Amino acid sequence: MGAPHPKIWDERIEFTQVPVDANLASVWPPYQFYPSRTFSHCGYDSLQLAKLAGGWKIAHIIDTRRKEECK
Repeated sequence: MGAPHPKIWDERIEFTQVPVDANLASVWPPYQFYPSRTFSHCGYDSLQLAKLAGGWKIAHIIDTRRKEECK
């Protein structure tokens, strides 16, 4: 994931709301993942964000994955 590659990775994320309180935010958007334009899986991303001197940074990220019951 961290190195260049010829494949197109298309993660379609639906951001609808981002609750923010002071310097903390939480995001839980659904996504669909298409490597090389072919559906692979879907699920939810869960991101915890912290606002630091340099701007918003991801403090924690985790996701679920499944091939059935996708939007």
